[in-house]
Amino acid sequence: MGKQFTIVFYECEHNGDLDTYAEDIMSCGARVDAKTLNYESEMGIVEAHTPNIKEFEARFKQTDSYQFSSWNN
Repeated sequence: MGKQFTIVFYECEHNGDLDTYAEDIMSCGARVDAKTLNYESEMGIVEAHTPNIKEFEARFKQTDSYQFSSWNN
């Protein structure tokens, strides 16, 4: 079944930043369902899904992207 979640990224100035964050999410075992970038606020939002949220969270905390994120699981 899995878990749907949203991560908000700060310091997201362009699509390249958002793509990098999404790649980290996928490398940690999640599927990215949608990405949105707000250029004015420099915030990116990624909606994703993972079969194991605890495993994902442990792996995601080890990425560089984690320090720029706030998320609701």
